[in-house]
Amino acid sequence: MASRQERKFAFSYLERGKQLATAKQYPEALEALREAVRRDPAMVEAWILLASVHYALGEDSECLGATEEALKLNPTSGAAWNHRGLALARLKRDEESLDSYARTMRIDGWFTTAALNAFGLLTRSERYEEALRVADGLLSEQKNTGLFWAMQSTALIAMKRYTEGHEAAHQAIQCNPEIGYCWYTVALALRANRRYSEALDASQRYVDLEPVSSTAWNMLGVALHDLGRLAEAFGAYRHATILDTQHAWPPNNMGAILLSLRQYEPALLMCEKAVALEPTNARFLAIYANVVLHLDRQDEAQTRLQEAEEFATTYGGYWAVYSSLYTRRGEYDQALTMIKKAIELDDDDPFAWECMGELLLALEEYEKALSVIEHALEIRPHDFCLQELKAKSLRGTGRESEAEEIERAVQSRLAEQLALLNHAQDADE
Repeated sequence: MASRQERKFAFSYLERGKQLATAKQYPEALEALREAVRRDPAMVEAWILLASVHYALGEDSECLGATEEALKLNPTSGAAWNHRGLALARLKRDEESLDSYARTMRIDGWFTTAALNAFGLLTRSERYEEALRVADGLLSEQKNTGLFWAMQSTALIAMKRYTEGHEAAHQAIQCNPEIGYCWYTVALALRANRRYSEALDASQRYVDLEPVSSTAWNMLGVALHDLGRLAEAFGAYRHATILDTQHAWPPNNMGAILLSLRQYEPALLMCEKAVALEPTNARFLAIYANVVLHLDRQDEAQTRLQEAEEFATTYGGYWAVYSSLYTRRGEYDQALTMIKKAIELDDDDPFAWECMGELLLALEEYEKALSVIEHALEIRPHDFCLQELKAKSLRGTGRESEAEEIERAVQSRLAEQLALLNHAQDADE
């Protein structure tokens, strides 16, 4: 046990460590806090702050070590369990992380940052029912906090409970219209109801409130993308990557735009970046395989899909890409099996219906193809690939003039968007 004099010195180092950590002078804070625990190894607060500084420096193993010391001294320290959860999450040890957050909530109650951290991890893992329980727990403690309503809305929309999700998003704005994340959930709800122009307005509000948020700029890009404003969407995604180089969604979405513009090699580079950042993300893996397929590297596309199987079998888009692969190979029975799986998993995914349309065109079932593609266009009316497939379907039914009119409009829009994109890139250089 430290002497009274040593504890006094330790306390002064702890106070200095707090000041330095608050000023984000982390290396200096680390030095002060190490001295604090050296002089008084039983100082729990110093161990917890040391864990926090290690985490801020990206030193996750050291963060875990500091939390273990704190928990030896005080097993009911919610702060120590929360920091342990943060470090484990970054080490991709999700179940252990969630256990740590759960322990924090059992100690400190729902109203804690651990609940927010658990919600973020659960939504990233697409465990939406569990995420919803966390949001509901927070709302049971505090109903007038917009952030908690926004969290509930996010989970409900992901579960396709759109009406409830929209109501929760409205509650979020009623409570806290100054919080950007509330507008994020409003944008999600509007997208789910296919109100794309309004979703753009909500996304812009999010950016206005949080101009240095990568997530806000990515959401703005999504809203522009939905409206077929590809060059502007690409610019928003690119700005998101500047704000956060570790945010994987913007490069993935840039890859999707380049795929639409037939820029396959640049699209592949973007998809590779996204997959490198999140190698188990089913959507990223599926889009990556789809780009490879458009480069007519069918064997490589199949290899990519096989590699992704462990992570992607509950994602409809994965089976849609598989269907497209089999359609290109003329293996139509296999293609039909795959696309049925895709639609069963997500019947609101326009890409799944697009792949169904491709299969029906290959089978020369033009009327059925037209019906399927028109349904997909109801979901995503500004999608160039769907519009081109509609033209092919019309041509197959003998409606040549309608097909030509659509094709001319699509080619004009594609050329316009590509020119705008190239001009923006030249300006940046």
